[in-house]
Amino acid sequence: ANAIDTEVIFRIAPKMKAINTVKEKIDAGEEVNYTEYKDPHLVANLLKLYLRDLPDPLFTFKLYPQFIDAATEYETAVNLQRVKSTTGFAGNDDSIETKYIAALGKLVDELPPANKALAEILLLFLSRVGEHSSKNKMTPANLAIVFGQILLKPEIDTIESMMNAAKVTGFMRFMIE
Repeated sequence: ANAIDTEVIFRIAPKMKAINTVKEKIDAGEEVNYTEYKDPHLVANLLKLYLRDLPDPLFTFKLYPQFIDAATEYETAVNLQRVKSTTGFAGNDDSIETKYIAALGKLVDELPPANKALAEILLLFLSRVGEHSSKNKMTPANLAIVFGQILLKPEIDTIESMMNAAKVTGFMRFMIE
């Protein structure tokens, strides 16, 4: 069986004992044979744990405000376009998405090289997982919920940052799609 087709691969937690055993081996620099555990949820959760335990999240504390600003501008433009289209005053405007892609591209370019490389690989992987959502039930929206708050978060949680959770999820979904 292909692990990418495992139902809700990133949503089911394996036994904590198995996670701790493998994590101890990794921390000790030992080689781990993941196939002996026969649980794709174990590897999926180790990935989430690794990303959660990074001292600085993948999209960095420093760039968090700029990513939120870009997501806010995009969300506002999309909502404005939606209102205009329901009143008959707007044509099809692909420039909103193009501008958002450009803004995100500039921000991604500001990431440290290791973060940028990992982000590219991780997002390609998550996109591929999302392509198998008919089997694994992990749509880009579900993946964004799982990974958004792990990859893009402020240094200190505030009420404002909690209110930005939907923007973080929207940003992640856009990046995954």
